[in-house]
Amino acid sequence: MTFTDITDKRVEDMTPEEQEKLLNDPRIRELQHKMMYGGDKFELEVTNEKPKEIKNIRIHEGATKEEQMEAIQEAMREDQANKDRTKKEEERRAAKAWAERCARSDVWMYVVEGAGTTAINGTYHRNGESIRNGARVFKGPHDYCMSRECVSGGEGWIIGKAPRAFYAYQTKDKLASEKDWSVQEHGKPPAPTVRAVEPYEAVEMCKQQGNAFFKEGTFDKAVERYTESLRVASVCAGGHGLTEDVLGKLFGNRSEAHLQLEHWQEAKDDADEAMTCDPTFVKAYVRKAKALYHMDQTQEAEEVLKDALEVLPGNKEVLSLQEEYRVAALARSGSEAALSELSGLCSRFQTLVKKKGMASEVTALLRQMPMLLMALKVVPDKDGPGGTAYEQQPNHDAQVFLRLATNNFTLLAPLVRPNSKQMDLLAAVLETLAAGLAGCTTNQVVFDKYVMQLVPLLRNKDSMPLEVLRGATKVLGAMAHRASARRVMHDPDTAEGLMHVLSYPDSSAQRLHLAVITALDDMKDVNTIANLLAVPGACDTFWREAHSRQKEVHCPSRSLIARAMSNAICRRRLKLIDRCKRVVDLFEKICNEAKVVEEYTIGPVDGKGPEDDDDDDFDSLKWSLRDIASLAQPSTSVLIGFLEGLASECAGNAELIETLTRYDSWVYTCQMLMARPPLSTAALRFTRVCMQQHQSVIDKVVQLGVPMWLLQCREPSDVSDDFNANVSTTMLSQAARDDALQILGFAANQGVFHECAELFESEDVLHAMMELMDGNPSDDAACGGCRSLTFLITYKKGKRRAALSARDVHDVLIPLYLRKQEVAKDAVMKALRTVLSNQEWIDKAMKYFEERGSVNKLYQVVQEMNGLQDLKETYTTGKKADKLRPGGKPIEESLEATHRLENLQPKKLVDYLCRELPPNANIVDVGAGTGIFTFEFTKAVPEGRVVALEIRSDAIRFIRKKAKLEQASNISAMRISEKSVCELPDGLRADIVLVCDVLEFIPEADRETYLGTLRSLLSKGGKLVVVNDRSMTDTFLIDIQDAGFLQKRCAQIVTNRRLMIFEADPAAPDAPPLPPPPPDLPEDSVDYEEPSEEPESKKPEPTGEVVDEGEDDACILEDNPLPGGAQARSKDVEDDDDDCCVLEEQDDGGCVLEEQDEGGCVLEEQDDDGGCVLEE
Repeated sequence: MTFTDITDKRVEDMTPEEQEKLLNDPRIRELQHKMMYGGDKFELEVTNEKPKEIKNIRIHEGATKEEQMEAIQEAMREDQANKDRTKKEEERRAAKAWAERCARSDVWMYVVEGAGTTAINGTYHRNGESIRNGARVFKGPHDYCMSRECVSGGEGWIIGKAPRAFYAYQTKDKLASEKDWSVQEHGKPPAPTVRAVEPYEAVEMCKQQGNAFFKEGTFDKAVERYTESLRVASVCAGGHGLTEDVLGKLFGNRSEAHLQLEHWQEAKDDADEAMTCDPTFVKAYVRKAKALYHMDQTQEAEEVLKDALEVLPGNKEVLSLQEEYRVAALARSGSEAALSELSGLCSRFQTLVKKKGMASEVTALLRQMPMLLMALKVVPDKDGPGGTAYEQQPNHDAQVFLRLATNNFTLLAPLVRPNSKQMDLLAAVLETLAAGLAGCTTNQVVFDKYVMQLVPLLRNKDSMPLEVLRGATKVLGAMAHRASARRVMHDPDTAEGLMHVLSYPDSSAQRLHLAVITALDDMKDVNTIANLLAVPGACDTFWREAHSRQKEVHCPSRSLIARAMSNAICRRRLKLIDRCKRVVDLFEKICNEAKVVEEYTIGPVDGKGPEDDDDDDFDSLKWSLRDIASLAQPSTSVLIGFLEGLASECAGNAELIETLTRYDSWVYTCQMLMARPPLSTAALRFTRVCMQQHQSVIDKVVQLGVPMWLLQCREPSDVSDDFNANVSTTMLSQAARDDALQILGFAANQGVFHECAELFESEDVLHAMMELMDGNPSDDAACGGCRSLTFLITYKKGKRRAALSARDVHDVLIPLYLRKQEVAKDAVMKALRTVLSNQEWIDKAMKYFEERGSVNKLYQVVQEMNGLQDLKETYTTGKKADKLRPGGKPIEESLEATHRLENLQPKKLVDYLCRELPPNANIVDVGAGTGIFTFEFTKAVPEGRVVALEIRSDAIRFIRKKAKLEQASNISAMRISEKSVCELPDGLRADIVLVCDVLEFIPEADRETYLGTLRSLLSKGGKLVVVNDRSMTDTFLIDIQDAGFLQKRCAQIVTNRRLMIFEADPAAPDAPPLPPPPPDLPEDSVDYEEPSEEPESKKPEPTGEVVDEGEDDACILEDNPLPGGAQARSKDVEDDDDDCCVLEEQDDGGCVLEEQDEGGCVLEEQDDDGGCVLEE
């Protein structure tokens, strides 16, 4: 607040009261105090901003208060006038700058941001050379344009799509304003900000992007950005800011990037362009010389360096390069010249050190030694301590090159110590030592006792120059094969200093990383690797080197990481979850080294309904299959190391599996399955572990066709035989067969797997499966193989069963059953039941069993599968077991158990299904049991009718009693037959038909007809709701759709169950008519009382029938009557009506396999020789 904010009156115009009030203001008092007692400055206003200051106001001595106030007002008026003049000057300068920019501007592009119409936002580039109203036209995203048009009767800029304008700015300038745009008819607020990018700004932006890529080591992308920058500069040649100096630097930068990519000709051409643009650009001369030197034009390179020295005499980089080329020339001329030069340097070095010469002289001399030492060759030397030595020449005094191991090491070693005043000397000493130690075991043995002098250098990484640290790292790399050097790297502080140096990007082929990584890989020292990986940032360094484009760099780096994958600590420090993209990229790069032999186009996974929101949707995929078996041994070893490490890490890490799947790792892993061992076996184990953990892996692997490949079923091609031979070689290992069987077990219920199997002969598919199961598979493998075999046989009503050979059953399946125990035995038994339940197959196979004399073995298996435990229970109690009423307990204890109610969640499901139904809707609960859903429906539709359909008398009685007790008058319980539902009272039609855990008890042969009768129960627009175990939904989905239903999308709200909702298909044939309801039995009455348990002495004699009332399946050779006329049915085995067999126990201990209803065969055990005969 200023004085004028207090009052706008002059002092002489104020009343005495107003003057008194003004003089009492604290700010006026402060001003008066400073004028009376002095002071340089005073604050004019109270504000949070920086105080505005005014110099002291001078008045004559004895001035009155009115005169003081007048002086203050006059000072404030002058201050305001100064502010106005400053503001006008700033506006004038801004207008001048804008006018100058408009005059010279030729905008390259506009960036539109913050527009309410989001589609408008983006970058607007020049639309060719289009001009409108004297300005360029710019085209942006979604065909929106920015141009000068007539706006509200005047000229201006608009953004829009003809003829609609979204935003506008009225001006006569040819340069669009950044702010103050107005929203037009079709636009939405707020208005955008428009930033003009001039050509020189676009060039600089691309250049900075290229520099960033160069620092990251991605030189190809750097070349692309530099090229784009030069393209903009060429299009806008002569534009403001695009000077020759700018172009010269751009060409120079691109030349350096080409050098790193070893594109020598391109590097030379760009260096020439840079020199043309800026003849004083010394770096351009250096880059041209490097390119010429690598093109073997050494003379031309030397001439270019001489020209560079004429431009800038004494340039250190040029002089260093000249010395390097001179030494290289000596090396090319032969070891004789190099040794002569080295001998002279060694002599001068000894003289300087002994006479305590200047440090600068020693440094200059030492800088020449590394080049000469590197020029010498290393050859075998049997007499040497390590078996190698520098090449010897007889004309030189006692191997002058080996004097480093005697005199010169003694002189150099004391110089390896921190000295802040002689860092250049220390760096030169380290470089010389590194060159003398490289490849010479003799020198390395002598230097062992000096290695610990490197520790203080690397520990003090923050205070040491980078050149010293690089020299110490080179020495450590040269000694990395020695135990002394590895002891140094085991020190955490030293390891941190080492990785600090290695973390710097280095594009040269002789990078520091190479020696250390190669040595660690050669020594197979996992502990040292783990210690280095503990350093922050070390993981990124090793991953970066593994993705290098230079083979001599990435080969040892990949091998090192693969070796680290074998160690749990190293895997944890490699941070695999965060590096999954790098792992998959590495797989891609290695796989791409092999040639493409087949190409596929893979569609989405079939058999998935629209309700499967929680499953991944796989898009169509073009897949190139490569001959991974042709990869070189180093690449194969890397893949094996990665796969084995990932298999161990993924065993309990679902997040890692999900991440790998998201990056499409299976596109490459599945190709490795077609290689030869041990790569293929490692890929099999990794695939098996991941499929065991995650459903998305199963879907992806099945989509890629792997299960059929494991069965050696491939479409004929030029390479199919080779791939099948590789698979056959892999399956020679029992461990590989076990993994393959488990993979097939995971894929057993996948529709895609069975659709692929349909393309091949059933005999080939089943025989290949049995070959995998032959031998001694593990229990998990036996379970997986038998599960897959069961699904293969029962697919499409068991049409493949006849293709299963008796030999495979005899030689593989039966011996496997006899060997296995517990869970594995049950799995094999389930597969055998599926086969032996068909009388036609038994008739054909019996001849083979007779020829082999194995009828008794078959009988033994059949007898055991019919359930000896149930036989004992029947013999003891005289009653058959009822799985819904174990021990004769009430049925509600089984069907209304706590765990079952928690899994099914009846109230939650009913609320979801009835959320849109009217109160008078009609519901049918098929297989209602004790009515856990029925009674919930009565609450949801109080005015409707709920019909419970059941085949068990005890369930019907329970529902009727409960309905009577709870006075649920809208509930009715009806009996139905096993093969179909019946007509409802009064021709009632249902809005919802619920089928929960029922379809697996309906024989596959009758399932489609049964489902058709359910369609007859539906009203127009009614829905069929199916709730089943998730593992069975793929099996039932095809049958339900074949019965004339269309699947609808729904949420999955039931735990451990799959919820599916269907509507009647209008295009389907008419539903079959409903039969009349069967009459009620006396046991259905609510007044019926079950008979009590009889005393032990009155139990009936056993019938002699051997039955199986197990959890899943009835006896495979008989039709077992249940109370109320129901039949026990297997959910996996088709038991045709004409194949009802009974296995009876004879008085003499033998058994008879009889067919009851029609003429069949009788398998009898004879008394004389225990053999068997087949009778008609």
